[in-house]
Amino acid sequence: MIGVLITFIITIILMITCILKHWTIRIKNFIVIDAYLVVTFVGTIIALILARVKPVVLINAVGANNAINPLKIIILLLSLTFISISLDVLGFFNYLAVKIVAKVKHSQFKLFFTLMAIIGLLTVITSNDIIILTFTIFICYFAKATKINPLPYLISEFVIANTCSMLLIIGNPTNIYLATYFNVDFLAYLEVMWLPTLLATIASLIVLPLLFFKQLKKPFEAVDIAPAEVYNRPLVIINLVILLSVTVMLAISHYLRLEMWIITLIGAFLLLLIELFFAIFKHDFYVLTKTLSRLPLALGVFVLIMFSMTTALKEAGILNQLQTIMIRLTNDNQLVTTICYGAASTVTDNLINNIPMSLGFVNLIEGVNPTIQPYALFATIIGSNIGAYLTPIGALAGIMWQGILKRQDIEYSYFAFLKNGLILSSVILIVSLIGLYIIL
Repeated sequence: MIGVLITFIITIILMITCILKHWTIRIKNFIVIDAYLVVTFVGTIIALILARVKPVVLINAVGANNAINPLKIIILLLSLTFISISLDVLGFFNYLAVKIVAKVKHSQFKLFFTLMAIIGLLTVITSNDIIILTFTIFICYFAKATKINPLPYLISEFVIANTCSMLLIIGNPTNIYLATYFNVDFLAYLEVMWLPTLLATIASLIVLPLLFFKQLKKPFEAVDIAPAEVYNRPLVIINLVILLSVTVMLAISHYLRLEMWIITLIGAFLLLLIELFFAIFKHDFYVLTKTLSRLPLALGVFVLIMFSMTTALKEAGILNQLQTIMIRLTNDNQLVTTICYGAASTVTDNLINNIPMSLGFVNLIEGVNPTIQPYALFATIIGSNIGAYLTPIGALAGIMWQGILKRQDIEYSYFAFLKNGLILSSVILIVSLIGLYIIL
């Protein structure tokens, strides 16, 4: 057990270092692999050997014919991401932002609330990662054009996206994994999470303007923003129809008796065929190749690797020990369970990242009394989203977001992130958990 635990700790430390340093490994100058994937892969192999996990056990866990099969979750995640990235490549998000923001004159507060409304709405129907990576560039561009401080908008964008991503099961990979593991369908998830998300969003829109009041009260000169056009209007319409159809079908998947990954895979495959047809017919492969090149395949590999690491921790008895500690600590108390799992998941996000946290916490939730389990489950989901804006380590999107800021010559240090994160995450986490406790 000790050897597996030490291996896990060292692996996580090296993983976080590789992520923060943006280290990569080049093979023959054309194959580039993120160093954190190599580190976690090697660490997982060592942990599996030390835990004496038989290959058949791991194969059965990965290939199990149930809703928590990691391969199904990866397909679900990548399918939804393909649809969202395609919309971004077509210029839909930028077009929408430019059209709406162009109507805002002089008042930074109007600009702030307009942008946050767009970001919140689009996060709900797509995902937090896509919106964060898309709108960060737009905000940087707009701030330079208007000569305003971009940080209030960039930080607020990051917070709002990670807050609104709690609403639907498809908003965050961690939502998908945790909810699917415990057989919570689309509508059952929404029935619980609408109130915590609503209260958290309201709290965000109160705290964020207060936090950046001095910067936002300054007027700005309205400028003519370069007009934005979508790359292919028919494809945008088709893409939106597919996205809406997939979302509706996910909502009724329980009644259709279809697993969610099948619905998203059908939607993504249909869009792929249509884009391929357009590419061949128009002799223009830009949209298809750009979309496929931006698919986060590394994230799918990372989920699979960390699932295997979790199997090693479970077989070594480490997760069972932690499960016992959490059960004793909460003592079947609804309020204590809500607070403990919400706080613990938020903190753990920022020690090991929210994806490994979610994979490990399913084992801590499993042993909870069935009548109390929903409090532990949804509190953990809340923590997996809100924990993303406590420190940059909380989520991979945070690391990528800071990378964009660095390339744009915008200074936002780890400690500045932590200072603002402590204020925002503590307030919004408390409000969210209160909403969860009320609705359950």
